[in-house]
Amino acid sequence: MITKARTLKCLMVVGISISLMHNAVSASAASQSHFISSQTDDLLPLRQVVEKLGMKMQWDKATRTVKVINWAGGLQIQQQANKLVAKLNGEPVQNAGKIEMKQGKTYMSEQLFNTIMKSKLDWVPETKNFHLSQSDLTMRTAAFLTNMQRGQLIEALAYADQKLVQTSIPTPVTMMLNQLVGASIIEINRTNNAVHQVVTAILELQGSKFDVEIRYNNQGLIDDIYVNMHVPNSYKLPDYADPSSYTEKAVVINEGKYTVPGTLTMPQGKGPYPAVVLIQGDGESDQDNTFMAVKPFKDMAAGLASRGIAVIRAEKITREHYAQSYSTYTVQEEFVDPALSAINILQKTEGIDSSRIYLAGHSRGGLMVPQIVAQAEPNSIAGAFILSSPNPQLTEIDTYFEASAEDQVEADTLAIYREQLGLVLQPDFDPHHAAAFQLTPNAYWWNSLKNYVPGQVLIKHPIPLLILQGGRDAQVTSTELELWKETLSGLSDTSYKLYPELNHAYIESGKGDPMYEFLVPGNVPTYVIDDLESWIKSH
Repeated sequence: MITKARTLKCLMVVGISISLMHNAVSASAASQSHFISSQTDDLLPLRQVVEKLGMKMQWDKATRTVKVINWAGGLQIQQQANKLVAKLNGEPVQNAGKIEMKQGKTYMSEQLFNTIMKSKLDWVPETKNFHLSQSDLTMRTAAFLTNMQRGQLIEALAYADQKLVQTSIPTPVTMMLNQLVGASIIEINRTNNAVHQVVTAILELQGSKFDVEIRYNNQGLIDDIYVNMHVPNSYKLPDYADPSSYTEKAVVINEGKYTVPGTLTMPQGKGPYPAVVLIQGDGESDQDNTFMAVKPFKDMAAGLASRGIAVIRAEKITREHYAQSYSTYTVQEEFVDPALSAINILQKTEGIDSSRIYLAGHSRGGLMVPQIVAQAEPNSIAGAFILSSPNPQLTEIDTYFEASAEDQVEADTLAIYREQLGLVLQPDFDPHHAAAFQLTPNAYWWNSLKNYVPGQVLIKHPIPLLILQGGRDAQVTSTELELWKETLSGLSDTSYKLYPELNHAYIESGKGDPMYEFLVPGNVPTYVIDDLESWIKSH
């Protein structure tokens, strides 16, 4: 399938201000204040610390105010009579610790800093540096990103697990962070899943925002990293979803190095219920198959579960283990293994009808359905949906040598692809020793596809099929549906459906730029859920 090149797909910033009112206060009176220290050896230099954590420190000479611009909150310290009064977000700070200005520099006690930042920082006076607790993932993220932006790779990787260090951070990530050298961290959010503790930092540069997802292991070390364009979350469940009619349970899919978190959306009641395994297409998709502002897999899971059909979906390994898998993963690891693991989970889940487990593959996920069926236990898959998947008659590599490719890819780019893919087609090609091969994602991935013709595999392993296509799909056009019909003409129990108004994300499309349409919130229409439900219940 020839697709567009892969691309790396608000909290108000509050100032921490330390105001020093310019009334006359004697040095002796100041030194007796609860908040003043006459020694700075045990205090941390504020500018040195905050700038290493991605914050900006400013001095307002007119008001004698120090401001630290960050995402955490605001501290104000003012001289009132003979003492300094500290307030955090407008509320007095009790036992705030010490603060001092000396020779144009601001010093602060470790205790006060940690109170303000809600951090777990240890200042080490002997080394004039600090140590961050392994549980302080917010500040570790800030320190890691700041070091990466500055090109201080050794300092950055001090926060990483050795597996990531040995793997090396993928070039697209380092290139993106290099481009974000002047970006500000405007928000940091923390979530946990069944595999990682995830901290997402939102960086802003010249009006553009980016999400940097940092995944930590149980030891508080960075296990993986992924950078994506930031799109505000405007998603709403569709009207046909009834959350009271189903439950959502976190599950762990895959065993071994590419374990991924997933969700089992289960109808209320005893069952047994039919179940669907959702399979995304190319790229670094999350379990909702998010396309900017739309989440078609979340819609489908909620819609089908509301109608008595269980759904299991998971993060792709290329998202959850982006850096770890980047240079070596294959389609077996990307698509087949997770799907087989999900089937196994469903077979062992009480309330699931193990004789009625279906696959639903979108885009390349649909192209991989035949391979999943071929490797699954006999009769373990009752049928499948193939949603907007391209030509099943050729291998992925062969599509670049077709005459039609010249109408889809610029001549210079196509020449590069043909030259590179010609290497893969050589009988002695070895992805372990393929330094000359430069196409993304990697040599192993392309090599794993070179002999795979989906249509041929499906004919050898026939199952009931419903093949769907959007009429306004700019990524996989409706002409591909005719190729599926031609390929599978000899199979029984195969149905086809064209939705004239749907785009690649199965959202009703306008007539504008199809890529920008994904920025507009929307849901999979009811009639698609109706068709999926009807087909399942008739099989």
